[in-house]
Amino acid sequence: MQLARNFAETGKMAIQFEPSKIEYSVHNASTGWPVIAGLGLFLKIFGVSFATARTFSVIVLLAFLLVTWLMVRKKWGDLPALLSLALLVTYAPLFANGKMILAEIPGLLFLALGFFFLRSEIGPPKGGATSFVPYIFFGLFAASKLSFVAVFIPTLLVGLIWAVWKRQVELKQAIYSFAITCLIALPTLYMSLSAKIGLQLANPYGQVSHLQTIISNLKLFLSSSTLWHFLLLVLVASWWVLVQWRKGERHWLIVTLKVFCLLVVAYWLVSPGVFRYLLPTTLLLLALLPIFLPRKWLFLAMLLVLVQGYHFTTSASISHGGDYLIFESYMKENPISESASVGIINSAFAPVFVPREHMTQFFRIDAIEEGVNVLSVQDQNNLPDYLIYEVDNLANDIAPYMPIIFERYQKVVDFDQIVIWRKK
Repeated sequence: MQLARNFAETGKMAIQFEPSKIEYSVHNASTGWPVIAGLGLFLKIFGVSFATARTFSVIVLLAFLLVTWLMVRKKWGDLPALLSLALLVTYAPLFANGKMILAEIPGLLFLALGFFFLRSEIGPPKGGATSFVPYIFFGLFAASKLSFVAVFIPTLLVGLIWAVWKRQVELKQAIYSFAITCLIALPTLYMSLSAKIGLQLANPYGQVSHLQTIISNLKLFLSSSTLWHFLLLVLVASWWVLVQWRKGERHWLIVTLKVFCLLVVAYWLVSPGVFRYLLPTTLLLLALLPIFLPRKWLFLAMLLVLVQGYHFTTSASISHGGDYLIFESYMKENPISESASVGIINSAFAPVFVPREHMTQFFRIDAIEEGVNVLSVQDQNNLPDYLIYEVDNLANDIAPYMPIIFERYQKVVDFDQIVIWRKK
């Protein structure tokens, strides 16, 4: 949301760390330019607020569901489309992530649009301007997040190589299609790697041993119901691919699906068990599950709908952000003067609602640090008029400076997650 606000007000898709200093950051890796541009335009038209951003997220989520339903209905009929929609709307993580202002669901909307416009028949395409439309959306999907660039661009390359080899796509068409996708994704790659921490993105979590991380994540399959659910979908999809393969149906989209799933799982395995990284593959497999199952086994999809629905209504938690709403309301009722200096620590949300003129911020995301911690300055006379921080990484970034805070500041308000102090 901070990137979108800056884009709406300054035209720059970057983060302000110090007054008059806006630059690319790790946030550009987690949120690519299509999402920033879309939300930024929305904020420009309807105003900067948490409600506006949430409205944008809800519209994108509903559009994703609609396009997915239309795609499945167009290619496989009404019943699979209805089951596909039911599987998605009863999957709680879709709404938990969809209501948040994240890049995953907008990216998946672009992916669904790409598949909707993609020709499904085997054989060389007939040509025409519309042949490249799917790859524009595939490019927007990849550009939505740096990790999507990392997994989808190689996936598409392998799929198109297979398509050319099997004469399912003409070489010229494949080259143009891949080039379009890459060109659209290129700005996200550039902005991410142009940040001062660009090289740290190779190991953003600061892991000492990737092998140990992989082993730890594999152990999660023994205890996590989320991973059991994911494994079930993978097994059904693998069985369907094997059946198609033995029938001689070796379409390049099947190869693409296999490679995409493998790369997403590989990416997740080297992360510290962040389940959100599996969301694209999980939603793709859920949407296609009615196609993977023979018609006489569709009752299994219906059973999964019931299980997911039960979990959704009894134990899933998709509500969060209450502190942010209270913080926004407080800041509107008690605005900080544009002449006052503000120091913000570990809050991506607070900078959206304070004046930018004299704002300095610092945040720590896993092993990555960016910006200036205003509490670490040598001359305490240069401390900002206001101090705002979230409780994340409290031990590292706030606790060591508590004597300074108590000496120089008085607490204005504490929202549990976000705290505001004013200089005495």
